[in-house]
Amino acid sequence: PALNSLPPELDALVETVADWTKAADLSAVLFDGTTAALIETATAAAERDGAIVPVYPRGQDGDYPLLRLIEERSVSINTTAAGGNANLMTIG
Repeated sequence: PALNSLPPELDALVETVADWTKAADLSAVLFDGTTAALIETATAAAERDGAIVPVYPRGQDGDYPLLRLIEERSVSINTTAAGGNANLMTIG
């Protein structure tokens, strides 16, 4: 249910694959299955090289915890080179 009603902007970022264990660029695994299969999936995710890949099972309501898929990014601009004046950074 949750994946069927995603906004277009978010739907463009979600990719369904037949074998997630072979996916090179993976941010999370959305899981649907038995408890035993969940344990196997979580173990396989933990054994992957690179960054930790979280595994999210469906909730009791049938939806995935979509808020957990949000990635926060922080951008800062160092204005020290312009003497602390951000307006000087836009010249040129």
